[in-house]
Amino acid sequence: MRELNRFLRAIGEDEFPHPRSIWYRWWEWHLLHPLVELQLYALVMNARRKGFAHYGLKAVWEVLRWHFAVEKPKSSSAPTPTPRATPDISCGGAQSSTGSSSPRS
Repeated sequence: MRELNRFLRAIGEDEFPHPRSIWYRWWEWHLLHPLVELQLYALVMNARRKGFAHYGLKAVWEVLRWHFAVEKPKSSSAPTPTPRATPDISCGGAQSSTGSSSPRS
C-alpha cells in the first residue's frame, strides 16, 4: 500500500483512497497483472523510437489487447510474457486519441 500512497501523492490525488475507490481497485488489479505496465511502456517507447511525439494511450492499450487476445492467445502451457517480448508489437495503423498520429518530421 505504501507504493500506492506514494503514487497517488505524486500525481496529486488523495493518498489514502477509500477501499472501494477506483484507485484502490486499480491497484489491486495492477498487483495481479504487473507485466501490463511494462508491456505498455515498451509499446510507448517503440512508438517514440519510430518518431511519434504524441500517441494516444487508448490506441496503445488496444494494440496490447489485440496482441494478447489474437496474436498470442493464452494457453495453459504458454510461458508468461516477459517485458522483452513487446518490441515486436507494432503500433502501425492505430489512430491517436489526440488527433496527431503521424511521426515527427
